[in-house]
Amino acid sequence: LELLTFGSRDYLMFFSRRSYLLLYFLTIGAFLFFASLATAQSTESETVYANADRLLQAGDIVGAIQLYESFQPSEDQYYQHWYNLGVLLYDNQQYDEAVDAFSHAMDQFENLDVAAVQATAGLYNLGTSLIQAGGFSEAIEVFSVLLENEVDDSYAICINRGNAYYAIGDLDAAASDYLAAITARPTTEAWYNLGNIYYDQQSWDEAIAAYSNAIDLNPAFWQAHYNLGNVRMQLLDYDTAIQEYRAALRHEPANADIQENIAIAQQMAEQY
Repeated sequence: LELLTFGSRDYLMFFSRRSYLLLYFLTIGAFLFFASLATAQSTESETVYANADRLLQAGDIVGAIQLYESFQPSEDQYYQHWYNLGVLLYDNQQYDEAVDAFSHAMDQFENLDVAAVQATAGLYNLGTSLIQAGGFSEAIEVFSVLLENEVDDSYAICINRGNAYYAIGDLDAAASDYLAAITARPTTEAWYNLGNIYYDQQSWDEAIAAYSNAIDLNPAFWQAHYNLGNVRMQLLDYDTAIQEYRAALRHEPANADIQENIAIAQQMAEQY
């Protein structure tokens, strides 16, 4: 995703390479594990799920999906069946279908008890699938339910809800969630996402601090160096921008965008 694109080759040209700002937009994915179906009582269901497992082990995820979709689960298998199908569909990047599957899995939780491990995992995966499918407002509602019930590991939920808020343009809410994620567990990705918010808000000092914190946690995280260089360009601090771009280039030596930005920054430094 690009913030701005300029047709002329002036010093603002570096904006046309802003795609890195959202590289970690979807940092936290779904809980991609299978719920156990070992207690299946019928021979038919045991055969279906065993065959699906064999297809998966052979790398045939489409075949496994077709088997799951062709079978009607019993009541005691209902959640596990739809949950596993949702995982398969998510892995196969069929996100709309994954949303439907995880929604089916949650049907049995009419009086939602998110303290239950099954309900928590199902809701979380539903939320991440909604994000991938573009249902950002619905994802926010799902993650809000989880946070309101004080589930364990709020970090991942805050990151994802922040991502959804970012997608709908609510930067203040996204920043609040990223800060909550940092409080729960400070990570490179959380600081980086927060830096992107501050960049979009043109809060340059805050963006510098956030990107710097990301780099402190992982000096090899070249995207933070790159975006920090972009901030320095905004501040007309070309020498420091060059340093940051070069730091990014050390970790991504073949990146033409970084090389181009270094050339632009050097040209601006010579002129001013």
